[in-house]
Amino acid sequence: MLDYLLNIIIEEYIRKNIKERKIGVYYVSELSMCLRKLYYFYKVGEKIDLSTFLLMESGRVMHEWLAEVLKSVNEIDVNGTKYRIEVSSEQKLSYQIGNVLIEGRYDNIITVKISDTKEEVMLIEVKTTADLDKIKEPKPEHIMQLNFYIGLVGLKEGYLLYIDRKNYRYKIFKIKYKKEFFDQLVKRAIALHYSLVKDIVPDREVGFRCKYCPFKNICLGGMNDRS
Repeated sequence: MLDYLLNIIIEEYIRKNIKERKIGVYYVSELSMCLRKLYYFYKVGEKIDLSTFLLMESGRVMHEWLAEVLKSVNEIDVNGTKYRIEVSSEQKLSYQIGNVLIEGRYDNIITVKISDTKEEVMLIEVKTTADLDKIKEPKPEHIMQLNFYIGLVGLKEGYLLYIDRKNYRYKIFKIKYKKEFFDQLVKRAIALHYSLVKDIVPDREVGFRCKYCPFKNICLGGMNDRS
């Protein structure tokens, strides 16, 4: 009985927490995904199974934990010199171009007050992983997401922080801002918007993630398919 009850409660929780989508509003964290998958998100409805949802929840908990840790210290001592620390977390950013609005939230910005007139600002995008040892370099989709935040905030670089869900070990990658990546993400948002408005299914972006896609059966059959 308890197992059945928990499943019902969790399914209802998942249903309530699926974001409402509006054509014209797109999310930074999704725009590096297959555009066909995103098209189906808007046209068919988002589908999240229990294992995917629990993985997302573990990531959310990790993000909240890190933000709490970072905010627990407001001053550091480096070789006898004290520096004030300010941390901003989960702040909303947006970018408008025509009828397309791109929204997102950066994870953390750490500001180190070096003097009254000088400070160092570090934007951090946090990603969790099941095996940190397999992360040899940052993933392209994560670079694109971080790059967009760097551009909106007006910095020259940012950091990707990968945390192992098993033991909290981490790796850090410094990412330089590239305007071409920013422009690429904007173009993807415009292309998705055009497909949704015109009801034209985008081309498949075939890769290893296709076998995990909740829309693989629809995609293979095609809906107004042209590829």
